[in-house]
Amino acid sequence: MTALGDFTAGDVLQASDLNAIGTWTSYTPVVTAQTGTITSYSAAGQYSIVNKIAVIKFQVSITNKGTASNAMYVTVPVTIDITNDAGGKGTWVEWSVVGETGAVFAIGAMTTYVGLLRHDWTTPFVSTGTFGGTAVVKVA
Repeated sequence: MTALGDFTAGDVLQASDLNAIGTWTSYTPVVTAQTGTITSYSAAGQYSIVNKIAVIKFQVSITNKGTASNAMYVTVPVTIDITNDAGGKGTWVEWSVVGETGAVFAIGAMTTYVGLLRHDWTTPFVSTGTFGGTAVVKVA
């Protein structure tokens, strides 16, 4: 089977390739803070790649934010192409404590993770909370 994303014009796709397009693969994100340290969290995620576009879903449960502040960083299972700031975009919601929403972004040198900030560009960290988000990124 050809690796998904390695197709070129004129390729004949096999049934196994077509069946693999759009399937979800699980991964475990690593979550860090732009400033400070998260004391305790759990995370799970899934992703699907079609050509050079990856859709990434993640859930993060912060049980003790520790000294974490500013942006929340969530690793992704692909290398992001940030050429011409084409990185990634998405949204997240924290539904268990404060009901906040915000942006998911990949800019600058963010090729292995995405950042989360609230809708007003402040920190998403609350003492505890469960976040769910989605990002769409261009794969390098």
